[in-house]
Amino acid sequence: MWTYELWPTQIFEWSWISLVTLVLVSAAYFDLKSRTIPNKLSLGGLLIMALYLWVFPAFPITEHLLGLLIGSIIFYSLFLLKVFGGGDSKLLIFVSLSFGAPLLISVWLWIFIIGGLQALFWRIFFKQKSMPYALSIALGSLFYILSSYL
Repeated sequence: MWTYELWPTQIFEWSWISLVTLVLVSAAYFDLKSRTIPNKLSLGGLLIMALYLWVFPAFPITEHLLGLLIGSIIFYSLFLLKVFGGGDSKLLIFVSLSFGAPLLISVWLWIFIIGGLQALFWRIFFKQKSMPYALSIALGSLFYILSSYL
């Protein structure tokens, strides 16, 4: 019989994955159900993630803060241009903080590829121009996490 022990770094890694998954899956659920993402979820997720990263940084905290700054500038601008809704923008800012600047391009690439596929599917099968983008944000982010373990 064998046992598997988690080292402290693995515990921190799995708790980070759990937090990211909880926020993203919850946001996708709310967006699919009501086409809104509650502020308590996105802003609460941002606050909890910021505290988590301050206590247990995967990268230096400056990398995560830089991700937050870059994501905030880009996605707030896209919100003002009405490309994304407010909830989607806040969720993408949460993702930017969570992954940090070094991983932003890779994570965003997954999100936008899945978003494009979802847009095609939504357009063909639901005949709608708008769609709940939190599903793409969640799937893209989680696929990135999964692909980093393969």
